[in-house]
Amino acid sequence: MAGRKRVIDANRAALEDAAQRVVNREVNDIGNAARRYLREAARSGDRPQHDRGVERRSVGEFTSWLDEFLVGHREFIRERMWASVWTFAQLVSDAAMAEAEAAGFEPADVSQNVEAFTRAMLAGRAAAWTAILQTRLEDRMQAAAEAGEDPLVVVEETLAERRDGYAEDWSRDTGTAIGNAVAVTVFTVVGVLSLRWLAFGENCPYCSSMNGRTVGVQEWFVLAGNDVAPEGLPAMRPGSNVRHPPLHQGCDCMVTVG
Repeated sequence: MAGRKRVIDANRAALEDAAQRVVNREVNDIGNAARRYLREAARSGDRPQHDRGVERRSVGEFTSWLDEFLVGHREFIRERMWASVWTFAQLVSDAAMAEAEAAGFEPADVSQNVEAFTRAMLAGRAAAWTAILQTRLEDRMQAAAEAGEDPLVVVEETLAERRDGYAEDWSRDTGTAIGNAVAVTVFTVVGVLSLRWLAFGENCPYCSSMNGRTVGVQEWFVLAGNDVAPEGLPAMRPGSNVRHPPLHQGCDCMVTVG
C-alpha cells in the first residue's frame, strides 16, 4: 500500500496542472460572456423601476448562455483531463495489483475493468464539476439581485475564487478518490473478499474513527445518512454511500485488502 500512496502523492501535481488549464478556460469564457451580457444589466440599475426588465432580460440571457456552455464544458473536461487521469489510474492499478499479490491473490488482467471504471468516474466528476459551478454562480447572482447589487461583480468574484483554488482542491480529492476507487476495482476482480480503511499520520477525529474498519468488498463503509460520530464531536453525515476515501474534503485515507 505504501507504493500506491506514493503514486497518489506523486501524481497530484499533474492532475492539478490539467485541472488548472480547464479552470482557466472556463474563467476566460464565462468572464467574457458575463461582461457581454451583464454590463447591460449593470447599466439598467440607473433606469426607472418600470424599465428594470432590461436587467432581468440580460441576466436571463447570461443564464441561458451558461446552460449551453456547461453542456459542452463537461465534454471538454473529460477530453482534457483524460490523459492525466488515465495515466494515473494505470499506475494505481499496478500498485493495487502488487498489494493483492502480496496478500496471496493471483494476478489478473484488469485493464478493461479499470478503463471502463475510470471513464465512468471521470464523467461523474465532470458532471459534478459543472453542477457545482452553475449552482454557485446562479445562487450568487440571485443573492445579488435580491440585495440590489451588480450581478457582474459577483460573477467575477466567483470566477476569481475558482481560478485561485479550485484546481488544487479538485486534484487533491480526485487523486484520493481515484487512488482508492481503482484499487477497489482491482481488488474486486482478483477476488478480494474484504476491505480495510486506513488513516495516516495526524488525522481528523472523523478519519481516526474509521481507521481499521473492515467491510465486505461489495459493502459500504458508511451508508448515506448514517453518522460518523467521534466521541464529543458533532456527527458527520455523508450524503452518499461511502465505499472508499475520501470521507470528506481533504481526506487522505486509503483502503487496502482486508
